[in-house]
This record gives sequence, C-alpha cells and structure tokens, in this order.
Amino acid sequence: MASAMLLLSCASAHPEWVKNLPQAPDGTNYNYTIGIASGNTREEATEKSKEDAYKKASTLRGGVDIRKTAGVKYGVRCEYVVKKNDYKYEVYVLLKYQIASVASGAKDDYNEPDGLKCETQIIESKNSNNDRAIGDKLGLQKRKIEDLEAIAKEFESTDNPKNKKLYWLKGKKLYDEINELQADLMNLGADKDLEPIAKIYGNMRNNCIAHSKTYKLYWNSKMENPCSEIAFSMLSKKIKMEKSQCYNGLNLSFDCSEKCIDSSLGIECSFNPSLAIESCNGEKYSMLKIKETITGFDTYNKNIANENLIENLSKADFFKEWEKQITEWVPQCAE
Repeated sequence: MASAMLLLSCASAHPEWVKNLPQAPDGTNYNYTIGIASGNTREEATEKSKEDAYKKASTLRGGVDIRKTAGVKYGVRCEYVVKKNDYKYEVYVLLKYQIASVASGAKDDYNEPDGLKCETQIIESKNSNNDRAIGDKLGLQKRKIEDLEAIAKEFESTDNPKNKKLYWLKGKKLYDEINELQADLMNLGADKDLEPIAKIYGNMRNNCIAHSKTYKLYWNSKMENPCSEIAFSMLSKKIKMEKSQCYNGLNLSFDCSEKCIDSSLGIECSFNPSLAIESCNGEKYSMLKIKETITGFDTYNKNIANENLIENLSKADFFKEWEKQITEWVPQCAE
C-alpha cells in the first residue's frame, strides 16, 4: 500500500475502487475483494474490515482460509477511512489475494504491476457538538460491560443458589442498561459492537435456565405431625416443593416439636417451628425461626387446647416472612 495519506473533507466522493471493485485481467492468478466494517476507533474498524475481506476471499475460494493456505500471497492494497466523529469510524480495505497456491504449480504473478493507484484516505465528518455526550455514554457503557463480564464469571463459579440468583439479577439489569445506552449511541451515530458481551450474557442466561430446570426444593421434616403438615401446606401454596430425598437443589429441613403443660390457668400446648435451608450435601445456608411460640389454650381439655394450637398455627403471620426468605434461594432466569 502506498505510504501517502490524504485527509479529505466529508464532501469528497468515495474513491473509484470503493464504488467499483477492480477486476483482475483474464489469465491472472489473483483477484480483489473489499472488506467493510465500523468501530469506535480507527484500529478497531480497520481490523474488522480486514477480517471481513479475509472471510469474503475465503468464501470465493470455496471456504478455504487464505491465511492458512501455503503458497498463497495476499495483502491490503488500499484503505479508505471515514471518520464520522471521534468515536465512530468506518473503514474500507481492498484486499488482493492469489486464487490458487503457487505450491501447486499455479502462476505466481501477485507482485506484477496491477495499475492500481490508491493512498490511505481519511474522510472527516465533523460532529463536535455530540462528541462529549458520546464520550460520556461510551465510557459509562464500557464500565457496565466490564462489570457484567465480572458478574458473569462470579455467576459461573458460585454454587450458592442465593448468590447465583443475585448475580443473575444484577447481570440482567446491567445488560438492559448497556442496551439502553446503545440505543442512545445509535441516535448519536456512535454505537459500539455488542456481540462479544451479548454472547457472554447469552451463555449466562442459558446456563441459568438449564440450572433452573433441574433445581428443586425438597421438604424433609424431622417428624410428621400436624405442625409439619400445616407448614408444608402453607409454604407450598406459592413455592413449588416436593417431599423426597434431596438430589439437586435446596433441602428444607423442618423441625417442630409439640409440648403441652399444665398451668394454674389450664392446659397450654405450643409449637416452636424452625426451618433449616441447606444444600443437598448438608451445607447450611440459613435458619428460619419464629419470634414468638405458637400456643393453644383450654381450661380443662388437652384435645381442645391442641385444636386451638393448630388453628392458631394455620393463621400465623410468620409463614409470609418464611415464604419471602425461601424465595430468595429459588433460581430466577426469566426475561
């Protein structure tokens, strides 16, 4: 490529090789293709445009990558840069490449004069009023992308279900904010390529969904009694759980002993339930307890005291708080 560089105004026309792809003379063992790409820096746009040209050349050669074929010469002959603002570049490159490998006996005419005359050209499109706004938004978007990349790694590495859920929710919020900034940047003409972070987020979401599909809540009570039956009935209304051995998910280990005592006022029966939230391997995550013991009273009859106890348990307010606490450990991956 010629070393000269021309700085042109935005009114300048595209060079001839951009408007009309050069055609190699008949019988030659080389051809041309144009790569086009955008980026937030000239370097980024240039590398992407070269990659675009390599892919096109490889497609024209039957899908064989010219960079991995012995005896095939190739190189960028011309470069045309459109600087739309300080944060948006569009680059065109003209790639010259050999069609067949000289290692197989093909003609080696790559370095023969081809008559092309082109310098690196830069077209400037002034838009300074937007530059500060674009810079601020790109900087903010970059920080959020870095935060999401870090959260995605934490999401993959943790086995703690509550932390995994929190990482997912934080990651989704960041991804939504990144896309909101992207919409603003598109309006300012300086949007960023989000394919890499979209892939990271997509993998995170797919892994979260796969995790959720196999993740269950298992109810295991240390004793089967009316207290256990009522607690399971109340908590399973909105939270899906099953009574079986813990396999993959959370073990809800419930304990609730019943006690009745005689007092000077009569017979008082009580429940003092607790719920341990654990992994299937026995790792303890949280212990849920009640602030005040549930009681039932009758002056003379223990059975009536028990009936009153069961009725008071079924109306107890602590189930709402327990439901909230348990839900924090349940995976959530919906959009």
